[in-house]
Amino acid sequence: CGGLFSVAYTDVIQSAVGMTGCLAAVYWIITNAEEKAPPPSIGSPGYVYPNEAIAKMYDGVPCTNVADSWCYNAAKWDGVKSDAGAYPYGDKVIYDKTMSDPQALTPFPNAILFNWATIFVLGFGNLAALDFQARCLAAKTPKTAQIGCIVAGLLTFIVGIPFAYTGAATRYYYGPDSPHASFEADTCSPILGLPTRAKWNPDPNAFIYMLTHVVPKGLGGWCLLGIVAASMSTCDGAILALGTVFSHNIVRHFPGEMVKSNNLLRWARISTIPFAFIAMGIAAAESDTTGYLLVVAFDVALAGAVVPLFAAFYVKDPSPNAAFWSIFAGSLCRVILEFSLKKDGNLIYPYGGDEFLDYGTAATDLFPTFFDKPQADLWDPSVQECKQTRLEDWTGVDSLVSPAVSLLVFTILHVVEKTCGAVSCFPKSWFTPLEKNFDDDDANVEMK
Repeated sequence: CGGLFSVAYTDVIQSAVGMTGCLAAVYWIITNAEEKAPPPSIGSPGYVYPNEAIAKMYDGVPCTNVADSWCYNAAKWDGVKSDAGAYPYGDKVIYDKTMSDPQALTPFPNAILFNWATIFVLGFGNLAALDFQARCLAAKTPKTAQIGCIVAGLLTFIVGIPFAYTGAATRYYYGPDSPHASFEADTCSPILGLPTRAKWNPDPNAFIYMLTHVVPKGLGGWCLLGIVAASMSTCDGAILALGTVFSHNIVRHFPGEMVKSNNLLRWARISTIPFAFIAMGIAAAESDTTGYLLVVAFDVALAGAVVPLFAAFYVKDPSPNAAFWSIFAGSLCRVILEFSLKKDGNLIYPYGGDEFLDYGTAATDLFPTFFDKPQADLWDPSVQECKQTRLEDWTGVDSLVSPAVSLLVFTILHVVEKTCGAVSCFPKSWFTPLEKNFDDDDANVEMK
């Protein structure tokens, strides 16, 4: 297994440091944050509260122009406390039905298709990942591999679920109602009642800022160390797996006597070096998209490799021809759909409803609809139109369709071959499994 022992030993240390640090920081955030989620907005001068109960939270006063309504108490709060009015009713730590109802996050769109596709891709695509396969195949017994997979899955829940609770706290400290909020001026949104400055620009480093400015520095640093440790654990396993496969399946078959059984381990180690530099280059050039690229890697594995992998274990006498063409068809389908499906970059499937309309350009310089101003000074979306287009991003469809195509091709060819005989455009030797006996000469090959 080359350096798999070193990977396993370092993973234990990295996991121990990482998980304890992350859990400790998450516990502090959950128990000590000023707010678990952003409360109802206090607003700014002229802001009209959505109901009397919220107005009483901030000692609201009767509005001047809007009858039977309560407004921001400028005498008490102006210059002391204000916000953008982004959360009229407050935010939540958990929103119900977000994985079943596209309108669960109204007035904002819900990326429900993308979320389900991501879960599916990470769950099943990872089965064909080289580093995952290496750990399972290196286990002493099948039972050990099963126990390791189950424990790892449980640890994922133990760390992941508490971490999910920190999103609402991050929005409180660095969200649209925080002093750090930034908005795009030339945007409008009727569903938000904003003729300008409708689009909030979230800070991609908000969570890191919270760990370094809100959480005690030692605890925040420990959590950051845990995040780095998790990244290293993934990276070293992937680099080792790539180097091992490259040396075994490619370099070993180069002409000549350069690679033999007695120096294969050395070549496996040497092969990790170029992949390490490639990984560093990608991380340096695309530092803000490495998480997305990880999902893409599993997506590629899911499209072509998972179906034949399952067939090898659960189909009696699976057809090598069917396996090859299922890999080819699934991968080709994934590539075609990647470039043929419409993707606007927002990851939102084009459901109906105003929530799924993109921001338009600024409609007018009048006041938002929820301000205490004369009617003539308020924005009327039916008069000053906010021209919007529907969000349309089919990301996720390609991830789900491609493995289905791979399964269909495998099933058809497997059944046809078992019924009518082999169907192949390639020599039979190309699909005949080989087993090399390293106790003998490297050229001694035995047919299974």
